[in-house]
Amino acid sequence: MKQNTIKYWCYRCKKYTNYVTTSTTGCYFYNKCRQDKEKKIKEYKKLEYSVGDKIKFLEDKKPYKIQACNENYIIATKPFNLKHTFLYVIVDFKNCVRGADNYKCFHNYEDPKEAAEAIEELEKGELEVSYRNYCELNIERIIRG
Repeated sequence: MKQNTIKYWCYRCKKYTNYVTTSTTGCYFYNKCRQDKEKKIKEYKKLEYSVGDKIKFLEDKKPYKIQACNENYIIATKPFNLKHTFLYVIVDFKNCVRGADNYKCFHNYEDPKEAAEAIEELEKGELEVSYRNYCELNIERIIRG
């Protein structure tokens, strides 16, 4: 059985990794990333949340308020007082990522009706989380509102 050592860019870990492949096993690190992702998805599926609750991420100091949600997506906002506007985030549980939309604030996400429309578009595939500037999903806690 032939073994190759290849330098591999893992999009999940966002780093280069040396790994050994064989014709039967495939990429160990890719499989490990996929297993970690599936474990996180199961963990996040257990969370209970609804519109009006707040969601706190590990990287942020202040929580976001949930404007619209379903089992696969959450759209949340928080005020950005310096510019008298708001910041928004779309949480994608299927891919375990969060970020802006691919149209750069196409909807007014502060309005719950428009946020609900955006959720429907996300489900249809017309709208998605931007893959240029997304980050890994790290939910610290849900604050009941």
